[in-house]
Formats: sequence, C-alpha cells, structure tokens
Amino acid sequence: MKNKKGQAAMEFLTTYGWAFLVIIVVIAGLYYMDVFDFSRALPTTCSLDHRIECGDAFSINENGEVALSLKNNLNENINITGIKIVEKALYDAGNPTWCEATPAKIEVGTTGTAVLSTGSFQDVDFDTLSSIAECGISANAGKHKMFKVQVMFTVGDGTIESAAAGTIGTTVIEVTP
Repeated sequence: MKNKKGQAAMEFLTTYGWAFLVIIVVIAGLYYMDVFDFSRALPTTCSLDHRIECGDAFSINENGEVALSLKNNLNENINITGIKIVEKALYDAGNPTWCEATPAKIEVGTTGTAVLSTGSFQDVDFDTLSSIAECGISANAGKHKMFKVQVMFTVGDGTIESAAAGTIGTTVIEVTP
C-alpha cells in the first residue's frame, strides 16, 4: 500500500512537471522575442507649457542631438538661448544630472539666432549635448523613453531668461557609424 502513495506522487509530479516546464519554456521564448517590452506602447509626444509649444517634428539621437519644431504663443519674438534634457526616470529618482547645451548652431532661415515669430513654426537644431551618458540619452539608443526638457529663451530684446518646461516621449535614434 505504501508504494501506491509514492506512485501517485510520482505520477502527479511527472504529469504536472511537464506542464510547468512547457509554461516556463513558452514564457522564456516570449521574453526572448521582446513581447514583454511595453516601451513600444508609450506615446510619441512632445509637450511644453503654454508659452512655447512643440510642433510636429522632434527627435533625439544617441549622440545627444535634439531637433525641435517650436511654436511661439507669446505676443513678441523670442530668442532660444539653450536647452536642458534628462531622462524622466533619472529625474524622478531625484538629483538628476541635466544635459545642457547652448545652441551654438541654430538653423532658422538664414539668421544665426533663433527668432520665432508669433504663431510660426521653425526648426531649431541644437549642437551635441555634453555628458549625454549621465542624462540617460546614449544609454537608451533604440529604446522609447520619456525625457524632461526645458527650453530657455528671452523675450524680445530682453535679457531675462525664462524656461518652458515639459516632456518628450520618443525613440532615441541610433546613429550608425
């Protein structure tokens, strides 16, 4: 009689053991195929405050080059003086290292300064940001990530700098050598 109990236990382990093994193999295969990568479901978005809005075109590549299309909602011209960016996860963790760039190269028409007329869209290309590894850009090449961004600007001929804060959700573009 004692053998019957052992036999029942062995039959249980054999039957359900194979089922558990199959489940583990299926889950491992799905994980290998990135089925559980939910970053693809994140929206591609750019939002700033009401003074400056993001246009339809924006991108970030692994070299830290940020391209934005901006709309000026103020009643005066503005001069873009810089940009700060950091991965949102680093920002939320506290004490983030912001990447900063003063736009030494800005392409807006034929002028050398970023002057956006009220209500118009212009492309603003910033030079490569410094220490991009610390702000989470280069480490995320090919991944969809959320970034905190600040666009610094002055209004009209003024010298007082303001910042339009917001977020950018986009896939970090991989740069091929």
